[in-house]
Amino acid sequence: MANQISRQFIYLSDDEAAVKVAYHLHAFWEPRMIAGLEAHAALSPRDFDPIVLAATRILAEQYGAAPATH
Repeated sequence: MANQISRQFIYLSDDEAAVKVAYHLHAFWEPRMIAGLEAHAALSPRDFDPIVLAATRILAEQYGAAPATH
């Protein structure tokens, strides 16, 4: 789903798109979903668009680490 979200911002530069994706994830995803995304991205980064990977870094920097999943 995160890859699909990133494709909605194809008209922006990669940096701008990553900021938009990070904001979208923060605003609309539950913390458990973000934690799952971050864990998956850490283990299998090739599964994700580079914009999504940049967005996960922005999430951690601007919004703090997501709570661990249970």
